Amino acid sequence: MELERIVGSALLTFVQAHLPEADLSGLDEVIFSYVLGVLEDLGPSGPSEENFDMEAFTEMMEAYVPGFAHIP
Repeated sequence: MELERIVGSALLTFVQAHLPEADLSGLDEVIFSYVLGVLEDLGPSGPSEENFDMEAFTEMMEAYVPGFAHIP
């Protein structure tokens, strides 16, 4: 899917900018689909940011990218 590719590329760029030493080999289609789903939920037709569980998102990302939780 094109959106997953775009999200994947942006996520890799973001993580590399903040955690240049991070091992990104664990990032796969599952996490890209998850992030895409989060972004779709936050979109204009989805729930507001008030309903977004940042802690759950951070925990999920930390599981795939150690150190992610420390990105401001």
